[in-house]
Amino acid sequence: MHSQTWFETDQAAWHNSIAYVPQDSVFTNSSLRENLTMGNERISDDRIWQTLDRVNAGGFVHELVAVLDTAMSNNAQQFSGGERQRLAIARALLREPTLLLLDEITNALDLKNEQKIIDILLNLKAEITIIIITHKKDLVQYFDTIVDVKTLHIQ
Repeated sequence: MHSQTWFETDQAAWHNSIAYVPQDSVFTNSSLRENLTMGNERISDDRIWQTLDRVNAGGFVHELVAVLDTAMSNNAQQFSGGERQRLAIARALLREPTLLLLDEITNALDLKNEQKIIDILLNLKAEITIIIITHKKDLVQYFDTIVDVKTLHIQ
């Protein structure tokens, strides 16, 4: 007789505990609020603002004419690369994950925006598990465990 593991009995909960931010996040042609909440109407504006502030995005969002109701079109091209990355991280955090998976999160950013993202991640790593996939060797200094896939070397 086969006993079921936690994963087999509660796959939905396991999937919901993970948030993924790809290198090039996709935003829909809807409002900023809808892009952040992904249609989850139970997420309050207060929680959205708290999360935006955590990822250093509240300032530029407050400056938008329609604020959270700002229409996002053409994959959010009205925002800089760093702003889009912070919005993508905010969207992921609004899901309340226990594991945050980030793929080349600073790849297309200038040094100033890269440092903003690193600071955000350093503040988050005490609360949730973060896995970063990157080619940038200078990022490894900030994190606890590094797995070099080429050599399968764990530090």
